[in-house]
Amino acid sequence: MSVIAIVSPLTIVPQITQIYQTKDVDGVSLITWIFSFLTSLIWIVYGLHHQDKPIIFNSIMGGTFCLLISIGILLYR
Repeated sequence: MSVIAIVSPLTIVPQITQIYQTKDVDGVSLITWIFSFLTSLIWIVYGLHHQDKPIIFNSIMGGTFCLLISIGILLYR
């Protein structure tokens, strides 16, 4: 599996950490993260169709992280 498929979604972790530790979502766009989540769903379908494990893994991780951020925004706005 491609290293970048694992590392790439991890770049979102600092945003998740900041939201849940500080409970501050000022300047964090809900629309952006919802669309990122929806885009991840499209990539999951694409990866499944092409049986591409790195795309599937990357999209599941990224989608999960986008969903966590979206939930954090809704909780702390």
